[in-house]
Amino acid sequence: MSIAHGALLNSIFDEVTEEYKGKVKFAKLNVLASPENREIATHYGIMGTPTLVFFCNGISLGMVVGFIPKEHLKHMLNEMIEKHRECLNQRSVLKTYPSKDFSSVGLNRRIRRSS
Repeated sequence: MSIAHGALLNSIFDEVTEEYKGKVKFAKLNVLASPENREIATHYGIMGTPTLVFFCNGISLGMVVGFIPKEHLKHMLNEMIEKHRECLNQRSVLKTYPSKDFSSVGLNRRIRRSS
């Protein structure tokens, strides 16, 4: 991915984050920033950047690799919200873990994918 695409995706991500405030929680992870971040990426099978992973209650619902236009991202978010409404209504809490021990966030167990 070129730097221009990365900057463009960051801009799109920031805009969509604001537009979906209160509906969806967004988080960014720089896989190059630390060994722990690389471990998280490896755990979820992230092989390239940018990669967007959609979660509900800790379960990965889907993944998109590479740059996507803003309207396509919004369409995908709307589909995820509609398809997984029951899960999203459970309002899982986005937690912060200050410790470098990632066992508390489930990295030491396999995540079952929903169908």
